[in-house]
Amino acid sequence: MEQEFSWSGFLLSMSIAFFIVAGGAFSLNLLHTSIQKSRILNQHNNIYILENSSENYLQVDLLSEKLDNLRSFARNA
Repeated sequence: MEQEFSWSGFLLSMSIAFFIVAGGAFSLNLLHTSIQKSRILNQHNNIYILENSSENYLQVDLLSEKLDNLRSFARNA
């Protein structure tokens, strides 16, 4: 049995596929943006916690330990 090609069916299929692809791209973009914003927010929170620490980072006997902590923060960021 031979089926007849239908331009209207083809255009309907292509428009449905377009909206599926566009919706997927929008969802992935939204996910990527939210991940990036959460990383930036997390970095700012770490800096804020470090700056508001109750410890004095200028004590000479603890200075090398504090520098090691700051370096590990920088490596993890």
